[in-house]
Amino acid sequence: MPPACLLWRIPAADAQTRGREGSACPGRAREAYDMEAVYVHDPTAFAAVTHPEHFTWRTCPVRVLTEGVARGMTVMDAGLKRWNSPNGWTGRPKVQVAVDVQAEQVVAMLLQRMRA
Repeated sequence: MPPACLLWRIPAADAQTRGREGSACPGRAREAYDMEAVYVHDPTAFAAVTHPEHFTWRTCPVRVLTEGVARGMTVMDAGLKRWNSPNGWTGRPKVQVAVDVQAEQVVAMLLQRMRA
């Protein structure tokens, strides 16, 4: 699982939703991670803005691939390789990218906000 991707586990008591169309547990999470869970991308983006201290950030260039089997994939040059000549990363602006998350703290904060 990507380090900054959060999944909320669905309690076993809600297992009756398994396999039903429109259930709270998308089949992708069940198949990809072998767990009852839902993605929380948008709430995690909210948490990154309001509580950036719960994330590990890197500053690097980012690109979105537009061709081939990886079309739509976001990739970054993490700066681990020294380039000997100009390439597709040359001159690209750098942005902040969350590469890790303190998942327990973020989930607790989001649940607290939903209960308020």
